[in-house]
Amino acid sequence: MYEHGYYTAYGHISEEDLDLVVHLGDYIYEYGINEYVASSGNVRKHDGPKIFTLPEYRNRYALYRSASNLRAAHAAFPWVVTWDDHEVENNYADGTPGGDRPVEEFLKRRTAAYQAYYEHMPLRRSSVPQGPDMLLRRSITYGNLARFNVLDTRQYRDDQAAGGGLDPPNPEQRDPSRSITGEAQERWLFEGLSRSRSRWNVLAQQVFFAQRDLRSGPG
Repeated sequence: MYEHGYYTAYGHISEEDLDLVVHLGDYIYEYGINEYVASSGNVRKHDGPKIFTLPEYRNRYALYRSASNLRAAHAAFPWVVTWDDHEVENNYADGTPGGDRPVEEFLKRRTAAYQAYYEHMPLRRSSVPQGPDMLLRRSITYGNLARFNVLDTRQYRDDQAAGGGLDPPNPEQRDPSRSITGEAQERWLFEGLSRSRSRWNVLAQQVFFAQRDLRSGPG
């Protein structure tokens, strides 16, 4: 997050001998000034209040790209990107807003956010947004060495259960009908994996593969 640090890691990445960088989301944050404060305090300010419109999203990307370390990493290597939630709104799920605004307002916000994301990221013409929708999933092959299956785990998912995973496990989480990818994307992924001739098949996505216990005690 721009307010939390100076992107030193990106600066070090730019000095490495890499073939590409895979970025798994939260490239920007939509918050207003000091709405999200790091445990050690924020080190710099950004350009204004919480963002909702296309000009505001564009300005937020411009602000992040003003960071020299981030620019250096972009200049040094090609990037493979996908989004998570903060490119639009914290904890949104498909058409369900992460906050308390009406769905109609949220979809207008998502339309603006998707357009700005496409404008600022290295994406194919097939990903041109169509209103509040955008085809982000894609496969990228690196010879016969690797196939990157780039997933979208926001646009088709069920809403998060158990307080976004912070509450103890509950029956809703174990409902087999729930999905984070949606049926069409899951089918696309499995068909691609079955046809792949690559030595490595990489899932580029945003979700932890193991549970995390953030609270002490039996809960």
